[in-house]
Amino acid sequence: MEEPTAHASPQETGVQAIVSTAASLPSVASEAVLTDLAGQLSIRSRRIYRHDATVFATWLQAQNLTPEQLTRSAMIAYRAYLQERYKKATAARMFSVARRLLSEQVAQQRLASNPASEIRGFTVDDESPHTALSTQEAQALLDAIETNTRLGQRDYALLLFLLRTGVRRSEAAALTLADLTMQQGHHVAIIQHGKGDKRRIVKVAVDVWRELEASITARRQYHAERMAQLLAELEQEREQGSEAVYQQRRAAIIEQHSMQETDALFVRMRRGDHPTRQGMTDKAIELRVAHYAEQAGLKRLTPHDLRASFITLALEANAPLHKVQYAAGHRDPRTTERYQKRKLNLDHNAVDFVTLARRHQPTE
Repeated sequence: MEEPTAHASPQETGVQAIVSTAASLPSVASEAVLTDLAGQLSIRSRRIYRHDATVFATWLQAQNLTPEQLTRSAMIAYRAYLQERYKKATAARMFSVARRLLSEQVAQQRLASNPASEIRGFTVDDESPHTALSTQEAQALLDAIETNTRLGQRDYALLLFLLRTGVRRSEAAALTLADLTMQQGHHVAIIQHGKGDKRRIVKVAVDVWRELEASITARRQYHAERMAQLLAELEQEREQGSEAVYQQRRAAIIEQHSMQETDALFVRMRRGDHPTRQGMTDKAIELRVAHYAEQAGLKRLTPHDLRASFITLALEANAPLHKVQYAAGHRDPRTTERYQKRKLNLDHNAVDFVTLARRHQPTE
């Protein structure tokens, strides 16, 4: 089975069209400004900032404004523009990016002041918009994966890892074999560049580790067998060509099938159930999650829904909030609480913990 190709959505195509015009946009999104900001951001954040900066610069261009001409009223109009077109959390992020870009302009002495500094941002809802699966739904999602192929083994390990650790898809895509290790007698995954470019340690439960190890072992076996096969075939053809070509092809085969500790933990698959040494992309992970959600009869899911599921299920199992916060890589516990999707639980409610006995009987 060939891994689905990540096709660009109409929205993504539109974004690409905007980004392609970046060279002609106002200096608020200039390479100099973005480069200075990039040094303060993680790789994922840089992509987001570049997109949001381009949207802001495109809006400025449509209004025939330059950064020097921006006023408080203009920035209020941009806030209204975002509010009309984007979900609240996205609009809040994009306005924050615009504000930070203008602050960078001030720092570089291109602007005297930031016209957005005193404008009220967006109040984000107390609850995350993402879906949180129940234990039964999470199990149904995993049960939908056929594990009798290397693709199925990889996908089962991937989705189980996302559900049991709550890591972000970008973090999962960036993991290498070397990031799996032992600490304090436990299996862990080292997130080298999490959100905000923070490094953190994620515990990997034994059953999850076993699935990861099974998938990695299957890959190693495939590459060893495939290398031996291709080298044997090449040896038979050795006398038909030049020695230089033979050595070149031999080196290419060895390179293609010699796994290294720097290889991705989750790799792309070619048609015919052939694992490569190239890591999965964020988009590929998103597509696999959506595919198995459909197979399981669940509504469309994203990797972030699995993150919300991990947080909700952990809190429902009475894991302390501060431990869930650390596992999720949140700076603020209030962010973690936003992911708790089933706050009203009448079977395990706060009122059940307060009891008062009646001391006086009514008089007749």
